[in-house]
Amino acid sequence: MRRKTMATLLAAAICAGTISGCGTGSPQTGDTANQTTAAAKASQEETAAAQNAAETAAAEEEGNSPTDISVFLYGVCPDTAKLKEVQDAINAYSLEKIGVTVRLTNFDVSEYKDKLTIALAAKEDVDLAFMANYLGLETLRDGDALMDLTDLLPSYEGLYNTMPELVWESSEIQGRRYFIPNYKETFIGYSIVTPAALADTIKDKYGIDFQALEMNNADDFGVYTEYLDACLKEGVEMPYLPNLTSFVNLVQCGHPRYCVIPGTDTTTVLFDTETNQAIMALDSPAVQKYNDLMREWYEKGYTKEELLLSDFSATPYLQAGTYGITGWTTVPDNENECTKRYGVPVYLHEIGSALTGDSALGSGWSIPAYSEKSDAALRWLQLLNTDTDFADIFVYGIEGSDFNRTADGLIEQTEGTVWSNSPWKATNFMTPTLTVSDSPNKKELYVEMNAKAEPAPLLGFRADVSSLSAETAAISAKYSEYSKLIRYGMISEEDLKTAVEEIRACGFDTLLPEIQKQLDEFLANQ
Repeated sequence: MRRKTMATLLAAAICAGTISGCGTGSPQTGDTANQTTAAAKASQEETAAAQNAAETAAAEEEGNSPTDISVFLYGVCPDTAKLKEVQDAINAYSLEKIGVTVRLTNFDVSEYKDKLTIALAAKEDVDLAFMANYLGLETLRDGDALMDLTDLLPSYEGLYNTMPELVWESSEIQGRRYFIPNYKETFIGYSIVTPAALADTIKDKYGIDFQALEMNNADDFGVYTEYLDACLKEGVEMPYLPNLTSFVNLVQCGHPRYCVIPGTDTTTVLFDTETNQAIMALDSPAVQKYNDLMREWYEKGYTKEELLLSDFSATPYLQAGTYGITGWTTVPDNENECTKRYGVPVYLHEIGSALTGDSALGSGWSIPAYSEKSDAALRWLQLLNTDTDFADIFVYGIEGSDFNRTADGLIEQTEGTVWSNSPWKATNFMTPTLTVSDSPNKKELYVEMNAKAEPAPLLGFRADVSSLSAETAAISAKYSEYSKLIRYGMISEEDLKTAVEEIRACGFDTLLPEIQKQLDEFLANQ
């Protein structure tokens, strides 16, 4: 026990030194800010290493005494009895294998971001949490809430080797690693989807073949105008559901001129590859043309004002097939996966794919900066990413009640089970067993599609706009006032010009030069 105490005291002493070196005064700028940031990061790395050493020493001293960690889950199971049942099964397995047990806390997807942010700010009992860029990853990192794992990860070779180095690199923030991706599709791609039965009807009655339409990038979106007109004539309730189909969304899949700039609010900033300049998205001719198309579609009745209601949900339309077209995130086994999700057979067009600085950040795990159990958390993730039996429990639940295995060894999930975890938000796509509804070659499709994704023009670059947090917050808040109106085509040309002026007044002309300066430095070193 003496060895454990000494190791813990050593870690505490280093932590105390780190805390005493960090102030909470007014924001700093220039070299002082850079030096302070570098010192803070170095102290955090030193603290993490000390905590890891302390835990390892304690584990050696205690022998087989298990390490218990607290894990936050993202919309996996609202039933507390089932959560406890699966937790017990997980712990029985991991205790024997690695001497680690978990306490699982589940939050609904609608409340997860707020709950996690509050927990980390209060330094509550959290050792491992589901994380993604849409859950505030960069904001939490900027606030030093997440542990820098860069120097720790290579020691866990089983976990580290589950994905290519390029995936680890693409998930970095300012060259450091605060995030462990769930290795799935490593690209960003979008598809335009329509119900198959509707498409067949329109082809027979109007001679418009959805599957023969050609869309290569965002500039081609007008190709669907006649199809949507036929949907309207057929009495389709919601001809156009604008999910994942903004101009910027579609640019992420690849565009002949523009690309997004990782680390920025991509709704307002784009990179022009012809001029090597950062620009306001709403100012570009291509976006203006796209917005004109959205306005035309609204005036023709393809989009409905119900979309603006705060309680509007696309789900009933998707599940009933009472929409014309919508957007979908491209995945391997794409048409089959979309049909499974919506419950209605679909046809779809894939609009390219690209490996970007954000594409690996859609699902993974982070460890709070203050956790003293990073070693146990990483060993648990290593087991989850390399052991199929363990992954099957975490993803599918309890065999015999939540799922059964077929004679071919496939997973057949039980109808009505309340355990609703998924491989994409749990682990490496290669680890869990396939289900009876998966295509037999699903894992091969993942490998193939990951390999063919084109690297984005700015892969490896990530803008650091943390010094302009007031400006970025104001810009984001102002854009959000107009975003739905712009996206749905419900804004006049004159009001759109007003929106651009108001966004500029929020500090956009201060933000843009800083982004451009960083871009110039990056491009000069290529």
